[in-house]
Amino acid sequence: MGLNGSIPPEIANLSFLVSLDLIWNHLHGGLPKDICSHNKLSRLEELQLSFNHLKGEIPLSLGVCQQLEILDFSYNNFGGHVPREIGNITRLTKLDLHWNNLSGIIPKEIGHLNNLEFMGLGSNKLSGSIPKEVGNMTALIRLWLDSTIPREIGGLNKLEMMWSDDNKVSGSIPREVWNVATLLQLRLKKCGRSYSTRDWSS
Repeated sequence: MGLNGSIPPEIANLSFLVSLDLIWNHLHGGLPKDICSHNKLSRLEELQLSFNHLKGEIPLSLGVCQQLEILDFSYNNFGGHVPREIGNITRLTKLDLHWNNLSGIIPKEIGHLNNLEFMGLGSNKLSGSIPKEVGNMTALIRLWLDSTIPREIGGLNKLEMMWSDDNKVSGSIPREVWNVATLLQLRLKKCGRSYSTRDWSS
């Protein structure tokens, strides 16, 4: 059946909480705006809320939860912009915000996440290009974005998978992409031009 209701603001009082996993429930409403403010949840390393019905904006105060390593809000209805404050959470290894209603541009501060191994922002309403600062994210292994691909992708020498579905990509793929010798899977679907998945695993 799963949990129902909303996430109460009192959850921020759990000062020793290290992991909060509420995936596959029927939670609704938004996250408390001050969820990490004033040194709340200062030990939190995992925040996983995927497969719920949560909405509203992603709280800016998450940028204060600097111990976070996993942040997964996928398969919800969050709207608004991707907060630039997420760039303050430099311990993150996983940032998954795909399948929401996020809009606007991807902030350049995302490039501060140089420990990130997985980033999923696909299946939103984001516009513009991937910021060139993504070239600083040299730990990336999997990348899922629906945006125009910058040349700086060519410097990601650990990247194995890059997906871009239902996007507005047009023109040619930057030739720097072909410098990523570790790439096993490149998937660009529903672009201005059509490209098929190619798998280099064999």
